[in-house]
Amino acid sequence: MVNCWCSIVIAPPLLLLRWWSSSIVVWVVILLWHIFDCGPRFVFLQLYSSSHSAYSLQQMSQFELENLHKEFNKINKEVSKLKHLIKESEETKKSIADKEANNVVVRSWGEKRVEPKLKNHVDLVKLLEIADTNKGADVAGGRGFHLK
Repeated sequence: MVNCWCSIVIAPPLLLLRWWSSSIVVWVVILLWHIFDCGPRFVFLQLYSSSHSAYSLQQMSQFELENLHKEFNKINKEVSKLKHLIKESEETKKSIADKEANNVVVRSWGEKRVEPKLKNHVDLVKLLEIADTNKGADVAGGRGFHLK
């Protein structure tokens, strides 16, 4: 029974579609007209409202997509700046390490004392017992000292 009703309702629009126009919109309008048993004004309003809501949804999605692109570009610029800063800091560390191993005398004043049995600062610290160099070396490394 349903097949007969569908064939009766759908057959005239298909015949009209071949004769009248090849547009799918016309076929949909005529089909909705027969299914809802309403006038063409209702069908066109329904089509307009559905297309308008789809257009609004598409516009909102496009707006969100553009905002995401802007945010991505900002983050991408920040990442490139940070990468550049990392490279600069690595180069600075390398240059500092080279300078520490190959220090150059920039200034000097006074004359070097060349007396026999002259003690250096490490021997003086141990002799006067001002600091414990062994404990300082354990705590802070080779250049460290621990005051007494």
